Amino acid sequence: MLVTVFIAVYFALGAPTKTMGVRDVSKRLTRENNGVESNARYVAPLVLDKALVEVYHRIGKPEQVVIKYDYYLWLFGLTFKLPYRGERVQDIAQPESNSATK
Repeated sequence: MLVTVFIAVYFALGAPTKTMGVRDVSKRLTRENNGVESNARYVAPLVLDKALVEVYHRIGKPEQVVIKYDYYLWLFGLTFKLPYRGERVQDIAQPESNSATK
């Protein structure tokens, strides 16, 4: 029964994380970026992330978009950057050339 209570409390922390957690971590990120506004995104109760998008142009290969995620733990005003970094890579499809023969 104790495990059930802990699980219920954990998921109940989702609403405050979506409001106060996003606000607190976004303030931290803005401070770290010398006043340039940065926004955190809700991932799970007490866990938020910040995405950094990079586009790579390579000769002879399709362009790639690389999204890197830094994760943060929010504990009611205290924020901690987690040592884990996520990454997603996606090729950008090149438009087909319309070479119509006349």
